[in-house]
Amino acid sequence: MTSDGAGFSALFEGPALDILYLAMCWALTLTTSTLLTTIGPLSAKHVGASNTAAPFTIGAFLFGAAFSSVPSGPLFRKYGRMKGFSVGCLCQVIGGIIGGGGMVFESIILVFLGCFFAGLGQGLGQFYRFSAVEIAPPSFKSRAITYVLSGGVLAAFLGPTTANYTINLIAERDYLGSYIMMGAIGVLNQLFCMLVRFPDAEAGYEKLMKSDDAENEERSGGGASLIPPANRPLMEIISQPLFVVSCAVATLAHTIMVMVMSNCSLAMVDAYGYNFNDSARVMEVHFFCMFGPGFFTGKLIERYGSFLVAVLGAIVFACSSFVFVSSTELWTFYVGMSLLGIAWNFSFSAGTVMLTGSYKKSEAADVQAVNDFILFTVAGVGSLLSGIVYSNYNWKVLIYVVSGMMIFNV
Repeated sequence: MTSDGAGFSALFEGPALDILYLAMCWALTLTTSTLLTTIGPLSAKHVGASNTAAPFTIGAFLFGAAFSSVPSGPLFRKYGRMKGFSVGCLCQVIGGIIGGGGMVFESIILVFLGCFFAGLGQGLGQFYRFSAVEIAPPSFKSRAITYVLSGGVLAAFLGPTTANYTINLIAERDYLGSYIMMGAIGVLNQLFCMLVRFPDAEAGYEKLMKSDDAENEERSGGGASLIPPANRPLMEIISQPLFVVSCAVATLAHTIMVMVMSNCSLAMVDAYGYNFNDSARVMEVHFFCMFGPGFFTGKLIERYGSFLVAVLGAIVFACSSFVFVSSTELWTFYVGMSLLGIAWNFSFSAGTVMLTGSYKKSEAADVQAVNDFILFTVAGVGSLLSGIVYSNYNWKVLIYVVSGMMIFNV
């Protein structure tokens, strides 16, 4: 048997189930996100929020993700992956409870607070993909990360479908069932997380340090080190042009996508008279197009480079805008949101790959935390501004504004 065959056998017998459980954890974390994106603005509108404020449910969620990304690096290093992810799962449960309370008491503040707590869980859940590196054998690291991220495809269908079946689950309390289900998903996420055999905090960090040493030796051919042996100051890392460009590409792509996505359900249901089922199906297709291309985006980046794939993403963004302004028929929402999802995948993936070139593996947690803080904060502000534009003008004006932002994504 070849060494690759032996490696695959070892993967199947050892960490394979752990990677599967991580993929389920990631899928459930994203299901909370896709569920909340589907019902958030409409649920806020249901309890009295204006068209300006309603999209901020997504903004509150993103601000929560930004807030939890700040202490995530030290949290995981000191207490380990299990405890850090458990905090995230607990935040998802609390978010569901508080959001449900917002439906019962018809409180906009509670709805926003529930979305914020769900975002706290999302911010910590972003690190499931890094755990795959610590669990998988060296020859399967990239593949393990891909397997974990593929859980997003499952979430693309679970979130909107769950929303569709739970929006009227409890009589005279629309959306309450959806928030209760959001809390239940957090509990299920915790159960899967408990099945993963995480290395302890010190062992996981040591594995990343050894990986840096091995990469150093491979690049230098056994000679002088090409990568600094000790971790660099954080400001030195994030001031690199490569970090600035990669963070800007991913942040702009995410902000553009959020600004459109936050208002899509409102525009369909309130402005153009489509029903919730139509809105949920459109979001389902959108989420699938966000995560589905991930199975081949990596190959595109390997072949053509991150920059060209980011430019391709900007072109697809422009195509989605053209579709949105061409008509308000149902097909334009399906096609426009599909193109929006694909464009996000290309640009976001390209920016993320660029980012990995700016740090060593042992520096990843802190650098990724800074990147996510910037990304989620800017996207949260974009969500708030998009609500103002949509409320004071209309859907098409919002698309024109977003189209202008796309120029900077090239």
